Amino acid sequence: MAIKGISLIETEEYISRYDSSPDDPTVWIFGNLPSAIRREIEDKISNFQVRQETPDAEPVTIVTVRSREANWEIFRFGMRGWRNFLVDGEIYDFRTETVNRGGRTYNVVSNAVMIHVPNQIINELADRIWMKGQLQAREKKESGSPSSESLEGLAATRATLGDASSEDASETQDTQS
Repeated sequence: MAIKGISLIETEEYISRYDSSPDDPTVWIFGNLPSAIRREIEDKISNFQVRQETPDAEPVTIVTVRSREANWEIFRFGMRGWRNFLVDGEIYDFRTETVNRGGRTYNVVSNAVMIHVPNQIINELADRIWMKGQLQAREKKESGSPSSESLEGLAATRATLGDASSEDASETQDTQS
């Protein structure tokens, strides 16, 4: 089976596990992230530094994980719309704005809209969006090499450092080398 390219027009609909309205839930519509945006997010998500304050001191490894910032970007670039999202009891329209990244133009969720989306929803949907567009297990097996750009690496980093997506700010952890 051939490897399938990432479709930027394909969408998926999703109802949040936090939605308590079984009769009229909010339906979130998202699509795949372009490879260039996925790469940019992966490059920005973590930073590793080794410091040694004095020549005879033990080196200290400082790991910074910016999962909240990454989730914000994943949500902005991955969302394609929604139905029945309410703000102050009124249906809130999906709006986008144009941003330029790496010489390309993208329509992303407007920052003016983002301030109304609860962080739990941003985090939950960012995880779903991130998984979309990954090589399926069969494709990985048949391609002969696993995807190096996968959520598995992100998940392993989060597991090692604790789930930073549940924190309100970027998290830094010091570890001895």
